[in-house]
Amino acid sequence: MIIDKILKKIILILTNLIKVENIFTGKYETYQDAKVDGKELHAKEEPILTKLSDLNLNHRFVIAPILVSTFDKDDINILEVGGGENPIINYIKKSSDKKIYSQVIETKNFCKNIGPFFDKNKISDLEYLDNYKKINFDKFDIVYFGSSIQYMKDSDFFLDKIFSSKIKFILILDTFFNLGDKDYYVLHKGNKHINKFFSYKSFHKKIFEKNFKCIFENKKTVLNYRHDNINISEYAIYDLIFKRINS
Repeated sequence: MIIDKILKKIILILTNLIKVENIFTGKYETYQDAKVDGKELHAKEEPILTKLSDLNLNHRFVIAPILVSTFDKDDINILEVGGGENPIINYIKKSSDKKIYSQVIETKNFCKNIGPFFDKNKISDLEYLDNYKKINFDKFDIVYFGSSIQYMKDSDFFLDKIFSSKIKFILILDTFFNLGDKDYYVLHKGNKHINKFFSYKSFHKKIFEKNFKCIFENKKTVLNYRHDNINISEYAIYDLIFKRINS
């Protein structure tokens, strides 16, 4: 406890010394409360998939390829939320010989506008969908959130679909968690996008109760992601991998 207090004081001192612009504002109990002042995040309207030759395996994009490389089987199905123009399947294909099939959940406009690109390039191992409520979750091995779950207005519903399925791994990367007991929402100051700060404690408790355990955790600094009213010692960015127990 003493060490934690010392570290918090050090963080406060560093925060005052380093002139970093606040990028978050507001604090709301529910998504609907936040929507009064904020707005939903939307993907680009005119998407083109990034070429494999232009991709670099670094930062969060290396985690899924490493996990996939440990699988005994060669055919792997991945459900991704918010893959945009850089779906994780491409990073895996660039670094592995595994046979990957992926469905990506994106906005309706994104899916519509990327259609001509798919038709032209005859892509068969990747599919974009704008509605996940009719997806067969049981066919997937992995669900991948690459800095996306915090923008979902119905994340709890989506998680419940995962928990009741046969999915073995949940990857939640580059995601903000608060260190208190309750979830809350904040806004990006520039674009007013709604961002959910999950409670680290509550999230881990819930996911353990649903028969998953955390097998990988990477806590990252938020010195460059300050809130105008919430101290940076009260939240952090995490990369997390959860595995279904006895899977």
